[in-house]
Amino acid sequence: MYCSQKPQSEDRSQTGRATTRRWIPALALLGSSLAGIAGAAEINLVEVERSGQMYRLHSDITLRAPLERVRVVLSRYERIPRLDPDIREVTILGPNANGGVRMRLVSSQCLGVICKRVRWTQDVRTLPSGDILAEMVPSDGDIQAGWVRYRTVHDDHQTRLIVDAEIDASSIPLPGVLLDPLMQRRLENEALETARLVELAASRPNTRSMTALPPAGST
Repeated sequence: MYCSQKPQSEDRSQTGRATTRRWIPALALLGSSLAGIAGAAEINLVEVERSGQMYRLHSDITLRAPLERVRVVLSRYERIPRLDPDIREVTILGPNANGGVRMRLVSSQCLGVICKRVRWTQDVRTLPSGDILAEMVPSDGDIQAGWVRYRTVHDDHQTRLIVDAEIDASSIPLPGVLLDPLMQRRLENEALETARLVELAASRPNTRSMTALPPAGST
């Protein structure tokens, strides 16, 4: 991938917990993993932060696709896992109490020759603002707590896809020496590959005929 990263930096808060941050600076990815689609997404910022076993992601990527099409792609809850290449299994469990969908997922996370299957259940719904929110279901899988929020902002004829996530990895049965690089890779892929695949899906002609799901609580 034709992108550089600032070196990892580590500091310690007043509680003594190590905090690690990694950045991918703003640049256009040309001839990289974002190649092969109509245009190339522009990375404004991808940042992963670790505090203990809590991981936080913030990404801001401009997609060469109109806002309406991007929202349609994201609003098809059952297809959201298709936007993540690490997902291996998806089971739709049905509607949840918040007007969205509950789904069980299995992903395969690899670090070199070491692979780990991670299972979790999440509730996904559209907020009145148009944001898509996925919340982990406690006591059901390897990820006990966390959330991912997808925000879309109109930017001329393009769309800024802003993803924020907070994942508690304390229940994933891996030693820290393996867990940390695995989670770093996982969250960076969440941002980069999801942006690429959303842009690809939103650029397809049949996206016009797809119907977006209404926000939770709307009539």
